[in-house]
Amino acid sequence: MVKAGFIVEGASERIVVESPMFRELLRACGYELITPVVDAKGGGNLLPQNINAFIARLDTAGAERIFVLTDLEDEAQVATVRERVAHQRIHLPSSP
Repeated sequence: MVKAGFIVEGASERIVVESPMFRELLRACGYELITPVVDAKGGGNLLPQNINAFIARLDTAGAERIFVLTDLEDEAQVATVRERVAHQRIHLPSSP
């Protein structure tokens, strides 16, 4: 199992990621959720100057792969959000 760490935009995303059903989905895909799930407490905090501290917390917890879960106000922002959270430790899935 790959140890997966998550940085989420807020409390509602954290609830989803920590839910038993999401953990089950992760296990089925070969991942194990590690805690703490990092709550950025708002999309405005998902900025380059904050990402390193969030990643350090997950590295300390043993994360092998890191994902960011955020919502978009409109699809035109996808590239902007990807640039904002880009880091070699963060896994960004391919664009559809």
